[in-house]
Amino acid sequence: MQKLEQLYNSAESWLGSEQADWDSFCADISKICDAHIALYRTKYDPENGSIVSADYIATTDPVMVNAYKNLGLQNTQPIPENSLTPLEPLRRTDIIDDETYMAIPAYGEFARTYGYFYQMMTPAILPDKSILGLLLWRNETQEDFSDLEKQRAALFMRHLMGSVYMSKIGETSTGNKVDDFGKRHNLTPTETDILAALLNGHSLREISEATDRSYGTVRWHVQNILDKCQVSSQKSLLSEFYGLIEA
Repeated sequence: MQKLEQLYNSAESWLGSEQADWDSFCADISKICDAHIALYRTKYDPENGSIVSADYIATTDPVMVNAYKNLGLQNTQPIPENSLTPLEPLRRTDIIDDETYMAIPAYGEFARTYGYFYQMMTPAILPDKSILGLLLWRNETQEDFSDLEKQRAALFMRHLMGSVYMSKIGETSTGNKVDDFGKRHNLTPTETDILAALLNGHSLREISEATDRSYGTVRWHVQNILDKCQVSSQKSLLSEFYGLIEA
């Protein structure tokens, strides 16, 4: 919990003011996590899934990032952001072992040259359907990211998405969309409020504490939302929200 508190404090220190300092924020996160970090925003073409734009907000290793972009590796990356579950971290080693990864054309040499060996990506969907990526990476001589670090990254990204910090990168309010969505699917005002909290990255426990409702009551409301929206899980609801709202 100590490192998670340090991450929260860093966000408050560097992003809480009117003028966010993303570079200092990334430098802090890098020290706390013992890894390089990059925050970036990617837009995909909804028809063919190709990348429309990839804009880096801040990074602790601009040399690696520029080389990655110049080589066009974002178009062939083994873990594309739009294939991931929002707010759920994924390590490269969760899907590709070291030998297979190093055998991918251009990646083996790149990994050795720039220390881009172990990676962990945590994606989040912004209101305009672009993806905010929190990327951490380590070189081959370091250790891979642990299960505890995955859990910590998930909580930290939820904290960022549920705070005012994301407004610093141009996020617009989801309020009107959630209200329209709630009316379209016959959600009650309470269900609509809980849905908005879920979309902003808050856990059921946090919603329970913030609304003075029991955890069981919040779970019951969430199940009603899932039933009315005809989805089977919270992940599906979060993943499909922007598609469902246009249905």
